[in-house]
Amino acid sequence: MSGFPGIGQRVKERLKALGYWKDGRPEVGRFCDDRGYRPQYLYAWFRDRVPSYENLVRLARDLGAPPEWILFGTGPATRPQAPVAPRPGAAGARRGQIIDFARLREVTGKLVRLETELQAIVRAFPDLYFWLDAEGTFLAYEGGRGSEFHVPPDQLLGKRIADAFPPDVSPQLERAARDCASAAAVVSVEFALGARRYEARFVPLDGPPPARGSRLMIVREITERKQAEDAAAALARVSHELAGTLEFAGATERVVSTVLGLFRVRRASLFEVDAAAGSLVCVAVAGEGDRREWVGRTLPAGTGASGLAMRERRVVWSRDVAADPQLDIPEWLRERIAVEGHRSAVAAPLISRGEMLGVLTLASSSERAFTQPELHLLAGFADAAALALQNARLYEDARRRRREAEVVAELAGRISASLDLAAVLQAVVEGARELCRSDLATICLREGDSEALVMRYWAGSRNPGPSSVRIEPGKGIGGLVLTTGRPFRTDDYAGDPRFTKDYLAFVQVDEIVTALVVPIRIHQKVEGLLFVHNRSRRAFTDHDESILGRLADHAAIAIRNAGLYESSERRRRAAESLADVGRLISQSLDPDVVAQGIADSVLTLFGARASAILQLLPESGDLLAIAVAGEPTPGVEQGMLVPAGSGISSATVRQRLPVVTPDILHESGITFSPELRSTFAGSAYRAALAVPLLVRDEATGALVVRDRTGRTFGDEDARLLQAFADQAALALDNARRFRDAERRFQSLTRGLTA
Repeated sequence: MSGFPGIGQRVKERLKALGYWKDGRPEVGRFCDDRGYRPQYLYAWFRDRVPSYENLVRLARDLGAPPEWILFGTGPATRPQAPVAPRPGAAGARRGQIIDFARLREVTGKLVRLETELQAIVRAFPDLYFWLDAEGTFLAYEGGRGSEFHVPPDQLLGKRIADAFPPDVSPQLERAARDCASAAAVVSVEFALGARRYEARFVPLDGPPPARGSRLMIVREITERKQAEDAAAALARVSHELAGTLEFAGATERVVSTVLGLFRVRRASLFEVDAAAGSLVCVAVAGEGDRREWVGRTLPAGTGASGLAMRERRVVWSRDVAADPQLDIPEWLRERIAVEGHRSAVAAPLISRGEMLGVLTLASSSERAFTQPELHLLAGFADAAALALQNARLYEDARRRRREAEVVAELAGRISASLDLAAVLQAVVEGARELCRSDLATICLREGDSEALVMRYWAGSRNPGPSSVRIEPGKGIGGLVLTTGRPFRTDDYAGDPRFTKDYLAFVQVDEIVTALVVPIRIHQKVEGLLFVHNRSRRAFTDHDESILGRLADHAAIAIRNAGLYESSERRRRAAESLADVGRLISQSLDPDVVAQGIADSVLTLFGARASAILQLLPESGDLLAIAVAGEPTPGVEQGMLVPAGSGISSATVRQRLPVVTPDILHESGITFSPELRSTFAGSAYRAALAVPLLVRDEATGALVVRDRTGRTFGDEDARLLQAFADQAALALDNARRFRDAERRFQSLTRGLTA
């Protein structure tokens, strides 16, 4: 407390007026007891010491006097009971003001602390804060951490919004400022300045005039956020679109065209993994430049950013690919980089269900540093693209298998319905080239009784014309298959030591890389060879070998059918029956319909009493009668189950050779169960001829004809029935495969489009 004249005298006057007075002196002790003061405080005030603000207000209340009178001696000495009119002539006179300097210092300190905290908060956010008056003029600003603008903020001070921003931006900012003032509410607006995006938030500031109507304008750059939002929306949209894309080519084109605009790069490329070579093949590109310089190009394993991403199974990027020491750049790629002006690149592996499908690569003309959000986004996009490509690949595979079943079924019908050997075998090589996706397909056949084979039919981009090339047993790849009777594959055709320069001279040998050869067997003897070749390094698979083997079986049937037709009139009728069966096969892929048609045909052709086709049940070895024709005959009934090892049908399946007998009950090589022997004992039709149903040398059932006891079936009959059996075996196998392929195709299509 400091001294102030007159305070002590005025305090004594009020104590005396209130009765705290005795013997001409203030009764300090009684007043302190009654009011709760410390005596030393009163004695200090008697010496004109100024009380603190809180004590002054309390003392004035207890003395019944205004604080101003105690401190300054102005005004009435007691508190008025009602408002007191000002004295005449006192209007405008300055009255003493009580200032609590301690409180003032405290409040000032708090304001300083609040201002410091506010400054820290402002600087912690990447915003610009502008104070605008009611007219929209910029009065002051404060910049946060990393805040940027199209011009230095101090250049906006003293300007209105229309003068501070470009004409294409200022109208929407002015409108937002007016809306903020009229509604007294926060108003937000987004705007663009060049390539940058901003959000401005107008906040009304309350206060008396002239502050009323002023606003706070908070500006934040949202370029990265908008880019992330746009990218996320694009990723969601493209992922949805890719999920419905079942065409492999369409999916790859959609991927590269989308990422080109999404990441603002010059070139987007998609490489597919060549599993056989371990390399990457470019299948789709988008962007500037000639796409023909990219599509089909090969990146050896581990080369370039794409090869490194494939090897390490992670996103890889480089600021300058040409100068990056960790990248091994092939010569053709280094040339394209120089021509197209690429600098930076980023590559993301496409992995689905653990399988490496390919790599998505982006190239930019600037030395660009890809941010972590961009890399995360690219990785997410790569996952969606990988799933789409996997779906497209599965769909293509299902569709290809369905097409295989259709082609093989159609070919079976053509073989059976046509006796033009040249047309049928030409269809075989064309089907082989299509189904095995090869550049060239050929058939070589035996020439008369010679051991050598001669090339007869071909399909491919190069038509060599008639050829006199001979394939000798043991010489070259074809000779090896001719000798061993087993299929053969090579991924290095020209480099194989068994290859000779005169072997298949009609082929441009330097262009041939991979080859697959399967034998054409007739009566267990190799009568021809079916080849497919590739000029690329696409290796042939087990599936290709299976398809080619089935086509070779059809070629064998065509050759055998033609021989039957040429041998005799009976063979002509047999071939016509086979043609009828072929037409039936081409019209229906129902195994039951096909089997019944064959059973009816052989019954008529042989003039027999009954015929049956029995299917081998692999689990038990039993035989099930799936088609029966002719008169009701004991032992030949639809749905009849012949136990394993019993009857003539089991004998022909076991031996994989025709079995003929004039009386099945008296044939030493045929056994019967007691029930079956009892059934046949009462029958007058015990002469039988049975042949196996063979598919790739595997017995799948039997074809049996029955006639009166004592009839003798000859070798010609056996060969003829075997021809029908081969037809039946392949037809039933084709029908079963087509049905299975159709089911898989429908199931996959439903799953991908759900």
